[in-house]
Amino acid sequence: MLDRILKRLPLNFYPYVQYMHRRQVIFIHIPKNAGSSVLKLLGSNDARWHTKWIHYRRASYYFFNKYHKFAIVRHPLDRLYSCYRYCIKGGNQLPDDLALKNCIDEKSSDFNSFILNVLDSELLMREIIFQPQYLYVFDKSLTCQVDTLLRYETLSSDWKDLAKTLNLPSNLPWVNASRPQEQREKDNQDELAQLALCDEAKEKVNELYRLDFTLFDYR
Repeated sequence: MLDRILKRLPLNFYPYVQYMHRRQVIFIHIPKNAGSSVLKLLGSNDARWHTKWIHYRRASYYFFNKYHKFAIVRHPLDRLYSCYRYCIKGGNQLPDDLALKNCIDEKSSDFNSFILNVLDSELLMREIIFQPQYLYVFDKSLTCQVDTLLRYETLSSDWKDLAKTLNLPSNLPWVNASRPQEQREKDNQDELAQLALCDEAKEKVNELYRLDFTLFDYR
């Protein structure tokens, strides 16, 4: 009865969009974790909202419980470096993106000095792109609220397993990449290694993203 009623109602209310109802999935899009590629595969033409799990549940407890929920997580330092590079290029060139770029440029000259002079708990809460990943998928008691967590580092194989389970297309397009995922990941690791972060910067990242390292089992 409820299903028949819901079919007659407009279903595209924030944060739900058409592909979620068509595929019966909820993709929690954490910034800089290959989300654009997933959205393209799922057939989403909507804005790339970075919406936490709680907003989906508040909007519709029914759909939140009914649909399969998943997200992609990434090594916190690797993701932070990707966020940093995105921001110093001006992001999407919107006023807020350019203001953040100017703030970073004024206080730092490289990734190491960015961590020491710009990155802090206030920035993490103010700027969505730098917020810890666990906030998107864990509740206050640190209970995971999604059904599946995929790893960016093994996304090609992880995606195939999920696609088989949910009857989704199996070949994930990398829309924001000019190199294969495996090569891109290796290049990122090589570049990070060459940066030679000082011990103080490493300790700061470990502390600010402590729960990401712990809950997602990264070292």
